[in-house]
Amino acid sequence: MFKQLSALILIIAFFSVGTISADPVAKPTTVRYRATFTSTWSQDTHPHPSGNLPNTAHWSVLVGGTHDDSVSFWDAGQLASLGIKNVAERGANSELKNEIGAAIDAGSAELILEDDELLFSDSGTLTMEFDVTSTFDRVTLVTMIAPSPDWFVGVSGQPLRAPNGEWLDEVVVDLYPYDAGTDSAPDYNHTNTATNPADPISNAQGVAPFSTASLGTLTFTRLTNPTAVTLNSAGVGQANHTMLFAIALLGLLTLQLVSRTQHLRPLFALKLSDRIKRDHT
Repeated sequence: MFKQLSALILIIAFFSVGTISADPVAKPTTVRYRATFTSTWSQDTHPHPSGNLPNTAHWSVLVGGTHDDSVSFWDAGQLASLGIKNVAERGANSELKNEIGAAIDAGSAELILEDDELLFSDSGTLTMEFDVTSTFDRVTLVTMIAPSPDWFVGVSGQPLRAPNGEWLDEVVVDLYPYDAGTDSAPDYNHTNTATNPADPISNAQGVAPFSTASLGTLTFTRLTNPTAVTLNSAGVGQANHTMLFAIALLGLLTLQLVSRTQHLRPLFALKLSDRIKRDHT
């Protein structure tokens, strides 16, 4: 019986180790992208009745994050969050970063993205670089049309991989104005006129003071090839191998101890009986 139990423990340990350590575990692939915001907003593309855009026309700091498809930070037809409201009305990014941070804590986002400069003109370019993983392969970015009551441009949940999982070399998105639905003033320079209750976010393409032309583009350019770190049997299974071997060894030692105890018990009883007899003689 002892030999059978010993063999069974060794067989279980051997096949358990083989099962755990055979398959490698791959981490998500990582790719680096450059986002280029190019503004084409001008008096020529979006003529204003005054004959000029505001002399303070500019864009706020780009802000957003990388995330999966389970979360959305803004979308047409939805009410603006406080974060989007603050970006669209004041170019203030803190609350939106808090919202993305909460999504990171919840496991549905990975990075907060924020450029480090304003675009102090109606036309021009802003760029930023960031890493994207295959687990969080969507990007959201927004910037305020400034000055304005609550207008902005951006992308929401833009995928950077094709449906087959391949990373895209380049994605170009035409940007049209959006109204956050939180202020009802009709022009760039305005007195705050809070919309109460708030309206859903809406596309303002062709709504004065905008023409039907885009305000610019966001271009996402892949800079690196996908990279991945793989843990093979030497990394993943080694700890399990050691643990299972120790369990098997402990089982064998336990069985040996039990066997030796059972073997010595009759001999011990016999010696004790002889001693009792001698004491009574």
